[in-house]
Amino acid sequence: MRPFLAAAALAVLALLAWWWARGADPARAAHADREGSGEPAAVAPAGPDEADSGPEPAPEAARMASAQLAEHTIRVIDEAGAAIAGAWVEVRRSERDEITARAVTDGLGRATVALARDDEIFAGASGFMTGRIRSARRRGIAEVVLERGYRIAGAVVDGGGRGIAGAALTLEEPFLPARSATSGPDGRFAFDGVSDEKMSLRANAGGYLESWIIVAPGDTEVCAVLGKLVHVQVTGVVLFPDGLPAAGARIDACVAGADGRFTLGDVRPGPYPLVASLEAGGRAWRALSVIEVAEDGMHDPIRLVLEPVPRSWVNVRVVERDGAPVSGVTVGPLNAVTDAEGRAVLAFDVPRGKETLVWVGRPRHDGLLPGRAEVVTGARDGPEILLPPRDPLLVTIVVRGPDGAALPPGVAAFVRAYGNTVVRRERDMAVVAVDPAAVEFSLTVDAPGFVQKFARLPPPADGHVEIRLHGSGTITCRLADEHGAAVLDGAVHALVRGVGAAGAEESEPDGTYRLAGVPVGRALVTAGHDDDLSLVQTEADVRAGEVTDLGTLVLRSPRTLSGRVTDANGHPVGGAEAYAIEGDYEKRVFSRSDGTFRIEVPPWFDGFVLATKPGHGSVHRRASSGPLELVLQQEGKVRLEVRMPPFDGRTRGWSFAARDPSTGFRWSRVEWQRIEKGTTYLVSGLPPGRLILICAIEPKDAETDVVVVPGGTVPAVIDAPE
Repeated sequence: MRPFLAAAALAVLALLAWWWARGADPARAAHADREGSGEPAAVAPAGPDEADSGPEPAPEAARMASAQLAEHTIRVIDEAGAAIAGAWVEVRRSERDEITARAVTDGLGRATVALARDDEIFAGASGFMTGRIRSARRRGIAEVVLERGYRIAGAVVDGGGRGIAGAALTLEEPFLPARSATSGPDGRFAFDGVSDEKMSLRANAGGYLESWIIVAPGDTEVCAVLGKLVHVQVTGVVLFPDGLPAAGARIDACVAGADGRFTLGDVRPGPYPLVASLEAGGRAWRALSVIEVAEDGMHDPIRLVLEPVPRSWVNVRVVERDGAPVSGVTVGPLNAVTDAEGRAVLAFDVPRGKETLVWVGRPRHDGLLPGRAEVVTGARDGPEILLPPRDPLLVTIVVRGPDGAALPPGVAAFVRAYGNTVVRRERDMAVVAVDPAAVEFSLTVDAPGFVQKFARLPPPADGHVEIRLHGSGTITCRLADEHGAAVLDGAVHALVRGVGAAGAEESEPDGTYRLAGVPVGRALVTAGHDDDLSLVQTEADVRAGEVTDLGTLVLRSPRTLSGRVTDANGHPVGGAEAYAIEGDYEKRVFSRSDGTFRIEVPPWFDGFVLATKPGHGSVHRRASSGPLELVLQQEGKVRLEVRMPPFDGRTRGWSFAARDPSTGFRWSRVEWQRIEKGTTYLVSGLPPGRLILICAIEPKDAETDVVVVPGGTVPAVIDAPE
C-alpha cells in the first residue's frame, strides 16, 4: 500500500510543478497551446516599457482603417441644375450622429470632404431647404439638389406682449440638423429655406421659462410667449375626510410627511394642477385641485382632502369541468387567490358596467391549462370560470414538404405552439398539449430551405394535423447606379403574393445582394435606395433549392410630381396633405403657403395624387408629367344601414372604403361611426359624385352604389353576404 501512496504523491507533485511552470511563463504556455492547435504563437511584450506604451496597430488594421475614409467631391445645385456657391456641407457619422467634416462650396457649387461608407451628407443655403444624401450612393461627384423653401417669421414676447431681445430660438425639422437664430431688439426673428414638414420651435431667454411650440406646414407667422422665471414654493397639507393627516401621500415629485404636509419648489406661474394619491386601508385615495400660482409667490397653504376612489367588487368562482372547486389559483386583476371553495373577490378601478377580461393562472405542476372569462364590473356576482380538464388533448403535428412529400434527409422542422405546451419533438413531428374545449390554437413551423408557416387551427377530433411547408429558393443581383457604379447601401426585397417575402440590406464589395428564403413562385423584386427613391422593379421565377441570378439592376432616377392646391374660388390652400398613391405605395407632403407642392416618387409610379384638408374637402387626379391643378371639393356623408344575416358565430371585421368607378381610385381613409344601436353607421370624408361604397365584413366584402352630395348626407343600404 505504501509504494502506491508514494507513487501517487510523486504524480501530484509533478502535476503541480508543471502547472506552476505554465503560470510562471505565459508566453511559453501560449506557445505550447498554439503548437497543439496549429495556430501561430502570440508574442509576449519584451519589457515593461513596451507594455506601458501599448501595442502598435498591425499594418493590415491600419491600412483598413485608412481605407474607410476617402475624399469625395460634393456638388450643390438648385432644382434647375444651377450651382449654388457659398452653401454649407456637413458630414455626419450615422451610427454616432456626430459631425465629422464641414465645408463651403466654391463658385462651381463644389466642396471636397472625407467620407466613410455609411456617412450622411447634409447641405443647405440661404433661401433653400436642407438636403440630404448618403455618401455611398454613387462614386465620383455626388450632387445634392436643394429645393426653394419658404420663410417662417415671428416674435418672442413676454406675458405683456413686449418683445424680448436676444432670445435663442431652435428650429427642429424631421431628419435634419437643428437650426438656430436669435431674436432682434424688437423680439423678431426669421428662418429662411424651411421645409414643408411639421416641426418644433423652442425659444429660450435669460430670466424666462422655455417655450416650445409646434409649427404646422404652411405656417409663416408664429409667436412664442415666454413666462417670467420665478422661484415659487407651494406648501400645503393632505388630509383624510375625517381630518387626520395622510402621511405618505404623493404629490407630484414629493411625499407628504407624518403630519400630511408637503412643499413644492420652483413651480411655474399660472394654472397648476395638484394631484395627491395614496393607497391605505386596502383602498385607493385621491385628491385633485387646480391652483393659480402668482409670479410674486404663493403664501396661502393648500388643503387637499382625499376621497376614496370608486371601486367595483365582483365575486367569481373557479371550478373544473365536473364542478369541483379549484383553490390556490390567482385570478386577475390584482392577483386575487381562490379559497377552498374556489371563490375570489376581484376589485376594479374602472367605470361601472365595463366588460373586463379576467385571466386565471395556476402553478405549472398541477397540469391545468390557462383559463379566462368576461366579467361585468358592476355586477356583484360574477361568472363561474370553467377550467379545461387536467388531461389535455394531445395533438400530433406532422410536417411535410410541398405536395405532401417528406422533408429532405437531414432537414428537421421546429414547431412552436403559442399558449400551449410542446410535449415531444422529432425531426418531422411534434406533439402539442391543447385544451379540447378551445376554439383554436396557434403554432409556427420553421425548417431550413422552407418558408416559415404560421397556422391557426381548431383542435382536431382525431388528434392529428398535417402541416405542409412552402419551398424556398435564393435570389442574387447586383445594384448599380446610372453611371455603372456599385450601390453598397441599398436594399432588395422579393415578394410572392399570398405566401411571403424576403429581403437583404447587406451587399458584397461589388454591390451584389443575396436574398435567401424567398418563397417558390413568381416573385416581385424591388431594389433601390430609400433616401433618394431611386428604385427598380422586376419579376423572377424562384425554384426550390436553386439560385436565381438577376444580373445587374440599374437604379433609375425618381420622378417629381408638382402641382397646386386651391379651393373652389381659386384661392391657394396651404398646409393641405398631398398623397401619391399606387397600390401599397404611399408618399405624403404638405402644400406650401402658395398652395404648391412637390412629391418625389419612384420611376415606375403611375398612380394618383390625392389632396385633402379638414374643412376644405378633397380631390384626386391621376399623376401626369405636367403640373397638377387640384381644386378641393366639399365632402359629403352617407347614412349607411348594413342588413346582417343571422349570426353564425364567425368573427366579423368591420371597415369601410369607397371606389371611384370611373378611375378605379380607392379611398381607404373614410371615417365612420355607429350612430344607432345596431348596424347603422355614418360614413364621412367622401368626395361628391357617384361612388361605390364598400363594407368589409368577414369573410367577404359587400358593395353598393351611392351619389354623394357636397355637404349633405344621403341614405344607403348594404346587404351583408350570407
